[in-house]
Amino acid sequence: MEKEKLIEYIKEKEILKYGKFELKDGSISNFFVSTGKIDDGEGKSLLSNAYAEKIINEIGIDNFDFIYGPTYKGIPICSVLSQKLYEKYGVNKRDGYMRKEQKNHGLNEESILVGDLRNGDRVLVVDDVITSGKTKTEEKKKLESLVKEISFAGVLVLVDRCEDKKLLYESGLKIYSIFDIKELL
Repeated sequence: MEKEKLIEYIKEKEILKYGKFELKDGSISNFFVSTGKIDDGEGKSLLSNAYAEKIINEIGIDNFDFIYGPTYKGIPICSVLSQKLYEKYGVNKRDGYMRKEQKNHGLNEESILVGDLRNGDRVLVVDDVITSGKTKTEEKKKLESLVKEISFAGVLVLVDRCEDKKLLYESGLKIYSIFDIKELL
């Protein structure tokens, strides 16, 4: 099964690090998931296979229209995932991301949001790790401010750190994960 191959890859590449790490929310953790080390074709293929299988088996391919990857780690995930869904399952999904800063050159419609997010779209957010869900709820609000008539199919991540996600639940976002941290530890 692909999931076991992905676990072996995670071990080989030392993607799960132990030590003392400050997280984005300022909390301290004794482990860190360094998905930036998924930096080759094998890793991206294993990763996109795992996400695609989760979609097919649990989320449902017909339950979303647009794959959104938060900056930065979500961007390559949404890209390789949309490609994998097309190549492996013949399903063509649009994908995109938001820039950290608005650009003032080129196409106006791509000044902040890159990708064809449309009114009525159901959005699947994909990212590497989820802790409290604060970043995902902030991204949801940003997307809703740009395109008013969208809904969210959920958030799909590689690793759920299994911490309190009150904000995420209050925002109505459902969480899906390939692994919870207990599986990897």
